Amino acid sequence: MILRRFMKHVTDQNWFAVGLDVLVVITGIFLGMQVTDWNKERLLQELAVDYHDNLLTDLKMDRDDLKGMKVFSDVLLGYADQVLTFASGEADALPNSTLIPALLFAQFSYSHSPVTQTRDELVANGHFRLIGDREIKRKVTEYYQYSFGVISTYHRSNDYRKIIRQTLPPQIEDQIRQQCANWSFEDGSRVPERFYNCQIEIKADFGNALRRDFASNKALKPAITLQISELKTSKVNAETLLSGLNKLIALLEKKKQGSEK
Repeated sequence: MILRRFMKHVTDQNWFAVGLDVLVVITGIFLGMQVTDWNKERLLQELAVDYHDNLLTDLKMDRDDLKGMKVFSDVLLGYADQVLTFASGEADALPNSTLIPALLFAQFSYSHSPVTQTRDELVANGHFRLIGDREIKRKVTEYYQYSFGVISTYHRSNDYRKIIRQTLPPQIEDQIRQQCANWSFEDGSRVPERFYNCQIEIKADFGNALRRDFASNKALKPAITLQISELKTSKVNAETLLSGLNKLIALLEKKKQGSEK
């Protein structure tokens, strides 16, 4: 229709009408491009909101995990201190029912593994720029870089763990786990009393034999000393990560509140 009218105006040499037709076509193309751009921008804004909310959810899950890591590290350090006292020959009054669980639990450690689903989507899709201003992007990058660095320095196997695995009978380990370690964090901060105050029933002769085996192992003291150092490092890492994470969450929540007004 427009083309037929345009050709008629050219044939009639009605140049004013020709110019008007051209102007109408150009205006239509421009408005169509604007609508496309507006729609694309709206979709990006909606995507940015989704990314922002999902990232905030991931980081809050990490915050709970780090709170649990701090508490758990304190509990493990308590057990490790008991083992160090025993290895130093200063724990004769510590009963076997308490010492044996302490020997087992002191081998544990806790490594923070950040939730990376939203972060991975942002990077893979080239949408990292959508999460906020320069400060927010910098803090997000720093947080994940530090988290990955902490994971890379975490070693599950160490000398103390080898001593425990080589000396403690599997049935005793199973008994301790079933009685005191069958739990998980619910809110990132609670540790059941049965874990940090674990005591088991063990026959006197069997417990005394285990006690002598561990006491005679000259590698026990240096191994538990190193384990205590690693546990303290784990706790410091958790505190450092948590401090930066709290600031990042505060920034994201402030940005969210500002966008909702």
